[in-house]
Amino acid sequence: MLIFGASTLLLLLLSGGLVRCFRGTASLWFCGYLGWLLLAAPFSVWKGGTFETLRSAFLTEFSLFFVIAGLTRTIGELRKLCAAVAIGGTFTLVYCGWMGGNDTGRLSLPFGTLQNPNDLAIHLLLALPFVALLFYAGKGMLRLLAIPTAAGLLYAVLLTGSRMALVVTALIVVFVLVRSTMTQRLAMVGVFAIAGVMALVFMPALTIQRYLTVFSSQPATIVDLEEYQGAVGSTEARMALLRTSIKMTIQNPLFGAGPGQFAVEEEALQKEMGRRGSWQVTHNTYTQVSSEAGIPALFFYCAAILAAMFGMHRIYKFAARRNDPDSRLLVHMAFCLRLALVTIALCSMFGSLAYRSYLPMILGLSVAFTAAATRLVERLAATPSPATNTRPFLPSPRLNPRPAPLAAPGRSTAFGHPAPGQ
Repeated sequence: MLIFGASTLLLLLLSGGLVRCFRGTASLWFCGYLGWLLLAAPFSVWKGGTFETLRSAFLTEFSLFFVIAGLTRTIGELRKLCAAVAIGGTFTLVYCGWMGGNDTGRLSLPFGTLQNPNDLAIHLLLALPFVALLFYAGKGMLRLLAIPTAAGLLYAVLLTGSRMALVVTALIVVFVLVRSTMTQRLAMVGVFAIAGVMALVFMPALTIQRYLTVFSSQPATIVDLEEYQGAVGSTEARMALLRTSIKMTIQNPLFGAGPGQFAVEEEALQKEMGRRGSWQVTHNTYTQVSSEAGIPALFFYCAAILAAMFGMHRIYKFAARRNDPDSRLLVHMAFCLRLALVTIALCSMFGSLAYRSYLPMILGLSVAFTAAATRLVERLAATPSPATNTRPFLPSPRLNPRPAPLAAPGRSTAFGHPAPGQ
């Protein structure tokens, strides 16, 4: 965005893409979230810090939503974007193997935000649904490489030693088993099994010890006492930060402490009690949003995710009842994008992602997919599929209108839209 942002935003305005950014309720909820961040800024405990936080976020991270939602118009363009995300994740995986280090028993990169193993785990987890889409909807060599890439991503996630990632991965497995077709279940579970076997065989003992603290604070065997004490202390510190963020939300439920200012306010609260502040983020996006921008911002944040999920669920349910190539593509894309949304929603429980690019990117893809898929579904609904019930299924007014009993002059009976030229 720093290199191509200005020219891309100009093209967004010239092409009318800014209007397309507001298609669907998910867009409106997300824009409500962004608007409330701006509204909360004047009430910040440190206005200069909030200004810098929002300036950086709107120029780079948040603008991704408008670029993707406004400039992506067809399913074909969306497939290219998803493939680009998958290939980017693959390059990250290769870079982890080339330059990644695990001196402390945790995989990390040598510089940048991915130097933090937890951030690296989130980054790799969010690439996984797009690699899965390459397998389901890709062609040729890309599809062939998707399975080992997905297994490698999961293995790298486990090498980070992130207990958050372990919990999120387990919940993703549950989602795949419950909300997918049998083919999708077999493919994804096979990938998880391959990664699990690799982890059991090759994972360092320090990493295994860290994971054992998820199940017990006193494991039978301690490989490294200092690392073990650090893992336990990290859990206690995060719980303390969570309690503080909830307290700050209760104290200022409307506007919070100001976007990006949890650490500043937390230090002030600790100083009042004669303690030193930790100068840490909340490690929970939901309480990060509520404590820094108020409960309304949290409502908008969650509503955007749920609205995007519901929109893609309607597309998935309709397409799953048909048996043609376009419908199968919609099923795979809806499943993988929903999996990406579930992943970011789960990771948000353990990481501070309120001003990161992950949710704007995935929401932009979801909004663009729902709009493009709706147009395709309207065409498919007029074409009977021999293997399915062709009765309109979707509850949206555009996708499931009241059936017209007879064809009126100059009208088409397919969804009641005007005939061409009318």
